[in-house]
Amino acid sequence: MGAGREGGRNLQERGRAQGDLRGRGRPLGQRRRRRLLPHRGALQPHLVRAQLPARLRQRPQLRRLLDRVGQLRRRPHRAVGRTPLDRKERVAYLVDHFGNPRHKGVLEGADVAMPGGSPECGGSVVVYLKGDGNGGIEDLAWTGQGDTISMGATSVIVGRVRDEGLTLQQVLDLDYEKFMDSIGRDVIGSRTRNATLGLSTIKSAVRKYQRDRIADTEDRATA
Repeated sequence: MGAGREGGRNLQERGRAQGDLRGRGRPLGQRRRRRLLPHRGALQPHLVRAQLPARLRQRPQLRRLLDRVGQLRRRPHRAVGRTPLDRKERVAYLVDHFGNPRHKGVLEGADVAMPGGSPECGGSVVVYLKGDGNGGIEDLAWTGQGDTISMGATSVIVGRVRDEGLTLQQVLDLDYEKFMDSIGRDVIGSRTRNATLGLSTIKSAVRKYQRDRIADTEDRATA
């Protein structure tokens, strides 16, 4: 019989089972040093889920994810994408903006008060814009009435323009398709005019502000 055989049966070599068990044969300290333990909040090794405050309710959590409320910096790094939400969460986010609109109200001393909307857009708005005289936006607000999509999306875009400190040109460069993607195509459905009512009116306000500035400059030049 060869090594490891007895009575025609295949037998494991003596000591192999014990040596093959995970971690056997090495000091306890060495095993612990070599073992990779994921963080208890990890999704994958070295990817750790952001810690949320205890008992964070749905509305503050949605604002934290999409409005960036609670972040230390006013303008977060754009390479860090927003946490993707499912349809139910996106609907809740839009409803929250509809019920608790951001920056809604008449802006005293505005350079432009631009109306926008129609029955086909699901409502009407007035965007108030005050420029800083150097290609930037000093203040932005809005008023309006309409359905959940038109009013909620207007609140969203006004908040983004203000929070991200966009310039006049950056507002004009905003893409309608990308904005609707961020709101959620499955939420908007066919009501694209409703969803873009606020953005289109803000762009119109910017263009009027720029035209007025050019006219003022020409008037001063000919005076």
